[in-house]
Amino acid sequence: MHICMCQELSTQTHSSAEGDREGVALTPFYYQQHIIKLKSTMAPKSLPNIPTSASGYECPQILLDQIFPADYSQLTQSTFSTPAGVNSTAQKPYSGSENLHPQDLGMIISAILSLSYNIPCRASCILNPTLNLLIKSSISSSGGPPTPAFHIPQDLSTIFEHLLLEPVIQNYICFPQCFFLNGLTESVTTDQPHCQGHNDTNDHDPPCTQLLGKFIYSFESCTQNTTNMEQKFIPTKHFIYQPFENWLARLLQWAGIMEILHQHQQSQTPKGSPNCEICDGMVWRRFTGTRNIHNPPFIFIPGALAFSIYVDWFNAHGKSTQLASIGPIMLICLNLPPSERLKRENVYFAGIIPGPKEPTALQSNYLLMPLINKLKELWQGYHFSPTSTGPSGSFIHFAILMAIAVVVSMCKLTGFISHSGNHFCNFCTIHKAQIEENGPQFHYTHSYQKHKSSFAKWLQTSPQQSQAVFSEYGV
Repeated sequence: MHICMCQELSTQTHSSAEGDREGVALTPFYYQQHIIKLKSTMAPKSLPNIPTSASGYECPQILLDQIFPADYSQLTQSTFSTPAGVNSTAQKPYSGSENLHPQDLGMIISAILSLSYNIPCRASCILNPTLNLLIKSSISSSGGPPTPAFHIPQDLSTIFEHLLLEPVIQNYICFPQCFFLNGLTESVTTDQPHCQGHNDTNDHDPPCTQLLGKFIYSFESCTQNTTNMEQKFIPTKHFIYQPFENWLARLLQWAGIMEILHQHQQSQTPKGSPNCEICDGMVWRRFTGTRNIHNPPFIFIPGALAFSIYVDWFNAHGKSTQLASIGPIMLICLNLPPSERLKRENVYFAGIIPGPKEPTALQSNYLLMPLINKLKELWQGYHFSPTSTGPSGSFIHFAILMAIAVVVSMCKLTGFISHSGNHFCNFCTIHKAQIEENGPQFHYTHSYQKHKSSFAKWLQTSPQQSQAVFSEYGV
Protein backbone atom coordinates (compact mmCIF):
# COMPACT_ATOMS: atom_id res chain seq x y z
CA MET A 1 0.00 0.00 0.00
CA HIS A 2 1.08 3.59 -0.68
CA ILE A 3 0.42 6.38 1.86
CA CYS A 4 -0.25 9.64 0.01
CA MET A 5 0.03 12.93 1.96
CA CYS A 6 -0.43 15.45 -0.85
CA GLN A 7 -2.33 18.67 -0.30
CA GLU A 8 -5.53 17.12 -1.61
CA LEU A 9 -5.48 14.11 0.74
CA SER A 10 -3.48 15.38 3.74
CA THR A 11 -6.65 16.43 5.57
CA GLN A 12 -7.89 12.82 5.58
CA THR A 13 -6.66 10.01 7.83
CA HIS A 14 -6.15 6.27 7.66
CA SER A 15 -5.93 3.58 10.34
CA SER A 16 -2.57 2.00 11.18
CA ALA A 17 -0.99 -0.01 13.98
CA GLU A 18 -0.07 3.28 15.70
CA GLY A 19 -3.62 4.64 15.39
CA ASP A 20 -5.05 7.19 12.97
CA ARG A 21 -2.38 8.80 10.78
CA GLU A 22 -2.44 11.56 8.17
CA GLY A 23 -2.82 10.61 4.51
CA VAL A 24 -4.78 8.05 2.54
CA ALA A 25 -3.73 4.45 1.87
CA LEU A 26 -3.92 3.65 -1.86
CA THR A 27 -3.30 0.47 -3.80
CA PRO A 28 -0.50 0.60 -6.43
CA PHE A 29 -3.06 1.01 -9.25
CA TYR A 30 -4.97 3.90 -7.66
CA TYR A 31 -1.69 5.47 -6.48
CA GLN A 32 -0.49 5.47 -10.08
CA GLN A 33 -3.68 7.11 -11.29
CA HIS A 34 -3.46 9.67 -8.49
CA ILE A 35 0.14 10.58 -9.39
CA ILE A 36 -0.81 11.01 -13.07
CA LYS A 37 -3.66 13.30 -12.05
CA LEU A 38 -1.34 15.41 -9.88
CA LYS A 39 1.22 15.71 -12.68
CA SER A 40 -1.43 16.89 -15.15
CA THR A 41 -2.42 19.78 -12.86
CA MET A 42 1.14 21.04 -12.29
CA ALA A 43 2.60 24.15 -13.91
CA PRO A 44 5.25 23.26 -16.54
CA LYS A 45 8.06 25.29 -14.96
CA SER A 46 7.42 24.43 -11.34
CA LEU A 47 8.92 21.61 -9.31
CA PRO A 48 6.30 20.98 -6.64
CA ASN A 49 6.61 18.33 -3.99
CA ILE A 50 5.00 15.01 -4.81
CA PRO A 51 4.77 12.77 -1.76
CA THR A 52 6.42 9.41 -2.09
CA SER A 53 5.16 6.24 -0.45
CA ALA A 54 7.73 6.53 2.32
CA SER A 55 6.59 7.79 5.66
CA GLY A 56 7.39 11.23 7.00
CA TYR A 57 9.13 13.05 4.13
CA GLU A 58 8.69 14.29 0.57
CA CYS A 59 11.01 14.36 -2.46
CA PRO A 60 11.27 16.90 -5.28
CA GLN A 61 9.50 15.90 -8.48
CA ILE A 62 12.76 15.71 -10.46
CA LEU A 63 14.08 13.04 -8.09
CA LEU A 64 10.79 11.17 -8.17
CA ASP A 65 10.89 10.89 -11.97
CA GLN A 66 14.45 9.54 -11.86
CA ILE A 67 13.69 6.76 -9.39
CA PHE A 68 10.15 5.56 -10.04
CA PRO A 69 9.37 3.78 -13.34
CA ALA A 70 6.56 4.98 -15.56
CA ASP A 71 4.60 1.81 -14.88
CA TYR A 72 3.95 1.78 -11.13
CA SER A 73 2.15 -1.54 -11.39
CA GLN A 74 5.55 -3.22 -11.76
CA LEU A 75 6.50 -2.26 -8.22
CA THR A 76 5.46 -5.48 -6.54
CA GLN A 77 6.79 -6.95 -3.35
CA SER A 78 7.74 -10.63 -3.21
CA THR A 79 9.73 -12.58 -0.68
CA PHE A 80 12.77 -14.37 -2.10
CA SER A 81 13.02 -18.04 -1.26
CA THR A 82 15.89 -20.27 -2.28
CA PRO A 83 15.02 -22.80 -5.03
CA ALA A 84 14.16 -26.27 -3.80
CA GLY A 85 17.27 -28.29 -3.19
CA VAL A 86 19.64 -25.36 -3.62
CA ASN A 87 21.95 -24.63 -0.69
CA SER A 88 22.66 -20.99 -1.40
CA THR A 89 22.32 -17.55 0.13
CA ALA A 90 21.20 -15.65 -2.96
CA GLN A 91 18.98 -12.69 -2.26
CA LYS A 92 16.58 -10.72 -4.35
CA PRO A 93 18.12 -7.54 -5.83
CA TYR A 94 17.00 -4.30 -4.18
CA SER A 95 13.67 -3.17 -5.63
CA GLY A 96 10.44 -1.50 -4.65
CA SER A 97 9.50 1.98 -3.53
CA GLU A 98 7.50 1.35 -0.40
CA ASN A 99 10.42 1.99 1.98
CA LEU A 100 12.57 4.32 -0.15
CA HIS A 101 14.64 6.52 2.14
CA PRO A 102 16.83 9.49 1.09
CA GLN A 103 19.85 7.39 2.03
CA ASP A 104 18.65 4.66 -0.35
CA LEU A 105 18.11 7.26 -3.05
CA GLY A 106 21.69 8.47 -2.79
CA MET A 107 23.10 4.96 -2.77
CA ILE A 108 21.09 4.03 -5.87
CA ILE A 109 22.47 7.06 -7.73
CA SER A 110 26.01 6.23 -6.63
CA ALA A 111 25.63 2.58 -7.70
CA ILE A 112 24.25 3.57 -11.13
CA LEU A 113 27.13 5.97 -11.75
CA SER A 114 29.66 3.32 -10.74
CA LEU A 115 28.19 0.34 -12.60
CA SER A 116 26.81 2.02 -15.73
CA TYR A 117 29.21 4.94 -16.22
CA ASN A 118 32.43 3.45 -14.79
CA ILE A 119 32.92 6.06 -12.08
CA PRO A 120 36.12 4.90 -10.28
CA CYS A 121 35.95 3.85 -6.64
CA ARG A 122 38.25 6.66 -5.52
CA ALA A 123 35.78 9.19 -6.95
CA SER A 124 33.11 7.92 -4.56
CA CYS A 125 34.97 9.66 -1.72
CA ILE A 126 33.92 12.95 -3.33
CA LEU A 127 30.70 11.85 -5.03
CA ASN A 128 28.87 10.39 -2.04
CA PRO A 129 29.38 13.35 0.36
CA THR A 130 28.20 15.60 -2.47
CA LEU A 131 25.07 13.49 -2.89
CA ASN A 132 24.50 13.79 0.86
CA LEU A 133 24.48 17.58 0.61
CA LEU A 134 22.36 17.71 -2.55
CA ILE A 135 19.63 15.41 -1.26
CA LYS A 136 19.49 17.11 2.15
CA SER A 137 19.26 20.52 0.47
CA SER A 138 16.53 19.35 -1.91
CA ILE A 139 14.42 17.93 0.89
CA SER A 140 14.87 20.89 3.24
CA SER A 141 14.05 23.42 0.51
CA SER A 142 10.81 21.60 -0.29
CA GLY A 143 9.27 22.83 2.93
CA GLY A 144 8.21 19.37 4.04
CA PRO A 145 8.60 17.85 7.48
CA PRO A 146 12.17 17.20 8.70
CA THR A 147 13.72 13.88 7.75
CA PRO A 148 15.63 11.50 9.99
CA ALA A 149 19.40 11.83 9.92
CA PHE A 150 21.05 9.78 7.19
CA HIS A 151 24.51 9.27 5.72
CA ILE A 152 25.56 7.72 2.39
CA PRO A 153 28.60 5.44 2.87
CA GLN A 154 31.75 6.44 1.00
CA ASP A 155 32.78 2.84 0.33
CA LEU A 156 31.12 1.42 -2.81
CA SER A 157 31.33 -2.14 -1.50
CA THR A 158 29.18 -1.10 1.48
CA ILE A 159 26.64 0.43 -0.90
CA PHE A 160 26.54 -2.69 -3.09
CA GLU A 161 26.06 -4.87 -0.02
CA HIS A 162 23.19 -2.71 1.26
CA LEU A 163 21.44 -2.76 -2.13
CA LEU A 164 21.99 -6.54 -2.49
CA LEU A 165 24.00 -6.03 -5.69
CA GLU A 166 26.94 -8.16 -4.65
CA PRO A 167 26.79 -11.63 -6.25
CA VAL A 168 27.25 -14.79 -4.24
CA ILE A 169 30.72 -16.19 -4.99
CA GLN A 170 32.69 -19.25 -3.94
CA ASN A 171 36.49 -19.21 -3.58
CA TYR A 172 37.96 -22.56 -4.64
CA ILE A 173 41.54 -23.64 -4.00
CA CYS A 174 43.13 -24.34 -7.38
CA PHE A 175 46.25 -26.52 -7.53
CA PRO A 176 49.07 -24.45 -9.08
CA GLN A 177 50.15 -27.02 -11.69
CA CYS A 178 47.24 -29.36 -12.44
CA PHE A 179 44.28 -26.93 -11.84
CA PHE A 180 42.48 -29.51 -9.69
CA LEU A 181 39.98 -27.89 -7.30
CA ASN A 182 40.52 -28.90 -3.68
CA GLY A 183 37.32 -27.44 -2.26
CA LEU A 184 36.61 -24.03 -0.77
CA THR A 185 39.19 -21.98 1.11
CA GLU A 186 37.09 -22.19 4.29
CA SER A 187 37.45 -25.98 4.34
CA VAL A 188 41.27 -26.04 4.72
CA THR A 189 42.43 -27.43 8.06
CA THR A 190 45.99 -28.66 7.51
CA ASP A 191 48.95 -26.29 7.65
CA GLN A 192 50.71 -27.75 4.59
CA PRO A 193 48.16 -29.01 2.04
CA HIS A 194 49.67 -30.65 -1.06
CA CYS A 195 48.15 -31.70 -4.36
CA GLN A 196 47.08 -35.31 -4.67
CA GLY A 197 43.42 -35.12 -5.65
CA HIS A 198 43.66 -35.43 -9.43
CA ASN A 199 45.23 -38.90 -9.15
CA ASP A 200 41.69 -40.24 -8.68
CA THR A 201 40.62 -38.87 -12.09
CA ASN A 202 41.59 -39.74 -15.66
CA ASP A 203 44.37 -37.15 -15.60
CA HIS A 204 47.58 -39.19 -15.70
CA ASP A 205 49.92 -36.29 -14.94
CA PRO A 206 52.06 -36.60 -11.79
CA PRO A 207 50.83 -34.80 -8.66
CA CYS A 208 51.84 -31.21 -8.00
CA THR A 209 54.79 -30.61 -5.70
CA GLN A 210 53.86 -27.06 -4.69
CA LEU A 211 52.03 -26.00 -1.57
CA LEU A 212 48.46 -24.89 -2.07
CA GLY A 213 48.87 -21.76 0.04
CA LYS A 214 49.51 -20.51 3.53
CA PHE A 215 47.71 -19.27 6.60
CA ILE A 216 47.89 -15.66 7.70
CA TYR A 217 47.05 -14.48 11.19
CA SER A 218 45.09 -11.42 12.22
CA PHE A 219 47.16 -8.87 14.19
CA GLU A 220 44.07 -7.69 16.02
CA SER A 221 43.76 -10.96 17.93
CA CYS A 222 47.46 -11.82 18.31
CA THR A 223 48.49 -13.13 21.72
CA GLN A 224 51.40 -15.14 23.02
CA ASN A 225 49.34 -18.26 22.43
CA THR A 226 49.15 -18.57 18.62
CA THR A 227 46.23 -21.01 18.82
CA ASN A 228 43.98 -18.10 19.76
CA MET A 229 44.92 -16.09 16.70
CA GLU A 230 42.34 -15.56 13.97
CA GLN A 231 43.68 -17.33 10.87
CA LYS A 232 42.74 -17.19 7.21
CA PHE A 233 43.98 -19.44 4.41
CA ILE A 234 45.37 -17.68 1.33
CA PRO A 235 45.71 -20.05 -1.67
CA THR A 236 48.62 -19.77 -4.09
CA LYS A 237 46.09 -19.98 -6.94
CA HIS A 238 42.34 -19.77 -6.57
CA PHE A 239 39.28 -20.02 -8.78
CA ILE A 240 36.40 -17.63 -8.10
CA TYR A 241 33.07 -19.17 -9.07
CA GLN A 242 29.57 -17.65 -9.10
CA PRO A 243 26.95 -20.37 -8.42
CA PHE A 244 24.67 -20.60 -11.43
CA GLU A 245 21.50 -21.29 -9.44
CA ASN A 246 21.94 -18.03 -7.50
CA TRP A 247 22.43 -15.99 -10.66
CA LEU A 248 19.45 -17.63 -12.37
CA ALA A 249 17.22 -17.08 -9.33
CA ARG A 250 18.01 -13.34 -9.47
CA LEU A 251 17.50 -13.14 -13.25
CA LEU A 252 14.06 -14.75 -13.10
CA GLN A 253 12.89 -12.04 -10.67
CA TRP A 254 13.56 -9.09 -12.96
CA ALA A 255 10.28 -7.40 -13.88
CA GLY A 256 8.86 -8.81 -17.12
CA ILE A 257 11.69 -11.30 -17.75
CA MET A 258 9.43 -14.37 -17.77
CA GLU A 259 7.11 -12.73 -20.29
CA ILE A 260 10.06 -11.88 -22.55
CA LEU A 261 11.32 -15.47 -22.39
CA HIS A 262 7.87 -16.87 -23.18
CA GLN A 263 7.17 -14.49 -26.07
CA HIS A 264 10.48 -15.21 -27.77
CA GLN A 265 10.00 -18.95 -27.26
CA GLN A 266 6.63 -18.81 -29.04
CA SER A 267 7.83 -16.59 -31.89
CA GLN A 268 8.55 -18.25 -35.24
CA THR A 269 10.42 -17.07 -38.31
CA PRO A 270 7.99 -16.52 -41.23
CA LYS A 271 8.14 -19.11 -43.96
CA GLY A 272 10.47 -18.13 -46.77
CA SER A 273 12.54 -15.86 -44.53
CA PRO A 274 16.23 -16.65 -43.97
CA ASN A 275 17.09 -18.42 -40.72
CA CYS A 276 18.76 -15.91 -38.42
CA GLU A 277 18.21 -17.57 -35.03
CA ILE A 278 19.74 -20.63 -33.42
CA CYS A 279 16.24 -21.92 -32.72
CA ASP A 280 15.47 -21.81 -36.45
CA GLY A 281 17.99 -24.59 -37.09
CA MET A 282 16.46 -27.97 -37.82
CA VAL A 283 18.84 -29.78 -35.48
CA TRP A 284 17.52 -27.80 -32.49
CA ARG A 285 13.89 -28.15 -33.54
CA ARG A 286 14.40 -31.92 -33.48
CA PHE A 287 16.33 -31.97 -30.20
CA THR A 288 14.10 -33.52 -27.54
CA GLY A 289 16.71 -34.04 -24.85
CA THR A 290 15.82 -37.73 -24.80
CA ARG A 291 16.21 -40.63 -27.17
CA ASN A 292 12.46 -40.60 -27.85
CA ILE A 293 11.85 -38.68 -31.09
CA HIS A 294 8.12 -38.45 -30.32
CA ASN A 295 8.70 -36.14 -27.38
CA PRO A 296 8.24 -32.39 -28.02
CA PRO A 297 11.39 -30.41 -28.90
CA PHE A 298 13.22 -29.13 -25.84
CA ILE A 299 13.18 -25.49 -26.93
CA PHE A 300 9.35 -25.47 -26.99
CA ILE A 301 8.80 -27.09 -23.58
CA PRO A 302 7.31 -24.58 -21.07
CA GLY A 303 10.02 -23.45 -18.68
CA ALA A 304 12.86 -24.84 -20.82
CA LEU A 305 15.92 -22.56 -20.97
CA ALA A 306 18.59 -23.15 -23.61
CA PHE A 307 22.06 -21.64 -23.16
CA SER A 308 25.30 -21.45 -25.11
CA ILE A 309 28.64 -21.72 -23.31
CA TYR A 310 31.61 -19.50 -24.11
CA VAL A 311 35.22 -20.21 -23.09
CA ASP A 312 38.34 -18.49 -24.40
CA TRP A 313 41.75 -17.25 -23.26
CA PHE A 314 43.53 -13.92 -23.62
CA ASN A 315 46.67 -12.20 -22.38
CA ALA A 316 45.91 -10.31 -19.18
CA HIS A 317 48.70 -7.83 -20.04
CA GLY A 318 47.21 -6.95 -23.42
CA LYS A 319 49.82 -6.52 -26.14
CA SER A 320 52.67 -6.46 -23.66
CA THR A 321 55.57 -8.90 -23.97
CA GLN A 322 54.54 -10.27 -20.58
CA LEU A 323 52.33 -13.34 -20.87
CA ALA A 324 49.60 -14.31 -18.43
CA SER A 325 46.80 -16.27 -20.08
CA ILE A 326 43.42 -16.13 -18.33
CA GLY A 327 39.96 -16.89 -19.65
CA PRO A 328 36.27 -16.36 -18.83
CA ILE A 329 33.57 -19.01 -18.54
CA MET A 330 30.21 -17.55 -19.58
CA LEU A 331 26.70 -18.68 -20.47
CA ILE A 332 24.29 -16.84 -22.81
CA CYS A 333 20.55 -17.48 -22.66
CA LEU A 334 19.22 -18.32 -26.14
CA ASN A 335 15.60 -17.88 -25.02
CA LEU A 336 16.11 -14.12 -24.89
CA PRO A 337 15.72 -12.04 -28.06
CA PRO A 338 19.04 -11.25 -29.82
CA SER A 339 18.75 -7.64 -28.69
CA GLU A 340 18.65 -8.71 -25.02
CA ARG A 341 20.78 -11.82 -24.63
CA LEU A 342 24.20 -10.14 -24.79
CA LYS A 343 23.43 -7.35 -22.33
CA ARG A 344 25.68 -7.49 -19.29
CA GLU A 345 22.82 -8.00 -16.87
CA ASN A 346 21.60 -11.03 -18.87
CA VAL A 347 24.95 -12.83 -19.29
CA TYR A 348 26.04 -15.36 -16.69
CA PHE A 349 29.71 -15.00 -15.71
CA ALA A 350 30.74 -18.25 -14.01
CA GLY A 351 34.35 -17.29 -13.29
CA ILE A 352 37.81 -16.56 -14.67
CA ILE A 353 40.21 -19.41 -15.42
CA PRO A 354 43.40 -18.50 -13.53
CA GLY A 355 46.79 -18.09 -15.24
CA PRO A 356 49.53 -17.60 -16.04
CA LYS A 357 49.39 -20.64 -18.34
CA GLU A 358 46.40 -22.22 -20.04
CA PRO A 359 45.14 -25.53 -18.67
CA THR A 360 45.08 -28.60 -20.88
CA ALA A 361 41.80 -30.11 -22.05
CA LEU A 362 41.72 -32.49 -19.07
CA GLN A 363 42.67 -29.74 -16.63
CA SER A 364 39.87 -27.55 -18.01
CA ASN A 365 37.41 -30.19 -16.84
CA TYR A 366 38.29 -29.47 -13.21
CA LEU A 367 37.39 -25.79 -13.57
CA LEU A 368 34.12 -26.63 -15.33
CA MET A 369 33.15 -29.24 -12.73
CA PRO A 370 31.24 -26.94 -10.27
CA LEU A 371 29.15 -25.59 -13.15
CA ILE A 372 28.56 -28.92 -14.91
CA ASN A 373 27.53 -30.68 -11.69
CA LYS A 374 24.88 -28.03 -11.10
CA LEU A 375 23.69 -28.11 -14.73
CA LYS A 376 23.15 -31.86 -14.47
CA GLU A 377 20.75 -31.18 -11.60
CA LEU A 378 19.01 -28.38 -13.48
CA TRP A 379 18.49 -30.71 -16.45
CA GLN A 380 16.05 -32.68 -14.28
CA GLY A 381 14.20 -29.46 -13.46
CA TYR A 382 14.18 -26.96 -10.58
CA HIS A 383 11.40 -24.92 -9.05
CA PHE A 384 12.39 -21.26 -8.64
CA SER A 385 10.24 -19.14 -6.36
CA PRO A 386 9.40 -16.34 -6.70
CA THR A 387 9.78 -15.21 -10.32
CA SER A 388 8.52 -12.15 -12.16
CA THR A 389 5.21 -13.94 -12.72
CA GLY A 390 4.45 -14.16 -9.01
CA PRO A 391 5.37 -15.71 -5.67
CA SER A 392 4.37 -19.22 -6.78
CA GLY A 393 7.38 -19.31 -9.09
CA SER A 394 8.10 -21.47 -12.13
CA PHE A 395 9.52 -24.91 -12.88
CA ILE A 396 12.66 -24.54 -15.02
CA HIS A 397 14.54 -27.05 -17.19
CA PHE A 398 18.01 -26.29 -18.48
CA ALA A 399 20.26 -27.43 -21.33
CA ILE A 400 23.38 -26.22 -23.15
CA LEU A 401 22.70 -26.37 -26.89
CA MET A 402 25.91 -24.97 -28.31
CA ALA A 403 29.48 -23.89 -27.57
CA ILE A 404 31.12 -20.64 -28.68
CA ALA A 405 34.91 -20.57 -28.88
CA VAL A 406 37.86 -20.34 -31.25
CA VAL A 407 39.28 -23.60 -32.64
CA VAL A 408 41.85 -24.17 -29.88
CA SER A 409 39.41 -23.41 -27.07
CA MET A 410 36.68 -25.44 -28.77
CA CYS A 411 38.87 -28.55 -28.76
CA LYS A 412 39.56 -28.15 -25.04
CA LEU A 413 35.92 -27.52 -24.25
CA THR A 414 34.36 -30.33 -26.30
CA GLY A 415 37.10 -32.97 -26.05
CA PHE A 416 38.16 -33.05 -29.71
CA ILE A 417 41.76 -33.42 -30.80
CA SER A 418 43.63 -30.29 -31.93
CA HIS A 419 43.83 -29.06 -35.52
CA SER A 420 47.19 -30.84 -35.94
CA GLY A 421 45.70 -34.29 -35.17
CA ASN A 422 44.63 -36.96 -37.63
CA HIS A 423 40.90 -36.23 -37.23
CA PHE A 424 41.25 -32.46 -37.03
CA CYS A 425 37.68 -31.46 -37.96
CA ASN A 426 35.06 -30.92 -35.25
CA PHE A 427 32.20 -31.52 -37.70
CA CYS A 428 33.22 -34.55 -39.74
CA THR A 429 35.47 -37.61 -39.55
CA ILE A 430 37.84 -36.77 -42.42
CA HIS A 431 41.44 -37.96 -41.93
CA LYS A 432 44.44 -35.68 -42.34
CA ALA A 433 45.72 -37.92 -45.17
CA GLN A 434 42.51 -37.18 -47.13
CA ILE A 435 42.52 -33.43 -46.58
CA GLU A 436 42.75 -32.69 -50.31
CA GLU A 437 39.96 -35.10 -51.22
CA ASN A 438 36.45 -33.83 -51.75
CA GLY A 439 33.26 -35.83 -51.54
CA PRO A 440 31.00 -37.55 -49.01
CA GLN A 441 32.78 -40.88 -49.51
CA PHE A 442 35.84 -39.55 -47.67
CA HIS A 443 34.19 -38.22 -44.54
CA TYR A 444 31.03 -38.55 -42.44
CA THR A 445 29.39 -36.16 -40.03
CA HIS A 446 30.11 -36.73 -36.34
CA SER A 447 27.28 -38.49 -34.53
CA TYR A 448 26.28 -38.64 -30.89
CA GLN A 449 26.65 -42.43 -30.78
CA LYS A 450 30.13 -42.39 -32.35
CA HIS A 451 31.33 -39.60 -30.09
CA LYS A 452 30.10 -41.39 -26.97
CA SER A 453 31.61 -44.77 -27.96
CA SER A 454 34.99 -43.19 -28.79
CA PHE A 455 35.04 -41.46 -25.43
CA ALA A 456 34.16 -44.73 -23.66
CA LYS A 457 37.12 -46.45 -25.33
CA TRP A 458 39.45 -43.68 -24.13
CA LEU A 459 38.19 -44.06 -20.55
CA GLN A 460 38.85 -47.79 -20.57
CA THR A 461 42.46 -47.57 -21.77
CA SER A 462 45.59 -47.48 -19.64
CA PRO A 463 47.68 -44.31 -19.30
CA GLN A 464 50.17 -45.69 -21.83
CA GLN A 465 47.48 -46.37 -24.47
CA SER A 466 45.21 -43.36 -23.92
CA GLN A 467 47.17 -41.05 -26.22
CA ALA A 468 47.12 -43.63 -29.04
CA VAL A 469 43.33 -44.02 -28.72
CA PHE A 470 42.91 -40.25 -28.64
CA SER A 471 44.95 -39.91 -31.84
CA GLU A 472 43.03 -42.72 -33.57
CA TYR A 473 39.49 -41.51 -32.85
CA GLY A 474 40.11 -37.80 -32.31
CA VAL A 475 37.95 -37.73 -29.15
